[in-house]
Amino acid sequence: GGTLDKFSGDAVMAEWNAPVAQADHAARACETALLMMAEVKRLREKWHGERKLLLNVRIGVNTGEMVVGNLGSREIFDYTVIGDEVNVAARLEPLNKDFHTNIAVSGSTRDEALMHRPSKFVFRRLARVALKGRTAPLDAYELVGLRDSVEAERMEAIGTYGQGLDLFLEGRFSEAKKSFERAIERYPGDGPSRNYMELCASYEENPPPPDWGGVYVQRSK
Repeated sequence: GGTLDKFSGDAVMAEWNAPVAQADHAARACETALLMMAEVKRLREKWHGERKLLLNVRIGVNTGEMVVGNLGSREIFDYTVIGDEVNVAARLEPLNKDFHTNIAVSGSTRDEALMHRPSKFVFRRLARVALKGRTAPLDAYELVGLRDSVEAERMEAIGTYGQGLDLFLEGRFSEAKKSFERAIERYPGDGPSRNYMELCASYEENPPPPDWGGVYVQRSK
């Protein structure tokens, strides 16, 4: 139910709630992201059998106020969206590189999606992150999957990861690292736990400044 806006290089841009109002637009965007990843998985299995190069996809989703409409000149224009909140979505996409995830969403997207689909999705907090080109940090989350399809081992790992993240934000890096290690033991492919485990080891040797406040500085762009 979204609007395919444009192809830009190897990226696809889409928006919801325009031109037709959709109260559940954030949930629709999350559902679309998961359907995209399911299709990528199917294609990767097919291409692997054909010995072709495999495709990976990263997705960023944000919810907020944007300018929407026919933008451009009288002769050349596009129906599109612009504004700071559009840029946030573009910055969330490469954040997946840091955490070895596929779908990163803002706190506003998570909150609205859960409001309209209370028990459908599994999210987990990635960081209070200072995105590239933005001074004020925001809460970023991973959209893990549909609640009825995420395996028990992964849910347990996510719970242990959450304990580690709380310790990390308190500056208790040694204890946090142990929690992330336990999460990886439970679910070896847990990218966020691996990222934080490495960050804990780094902070044990070189502690962050006193005014750190738990803010994660995005590395990828």
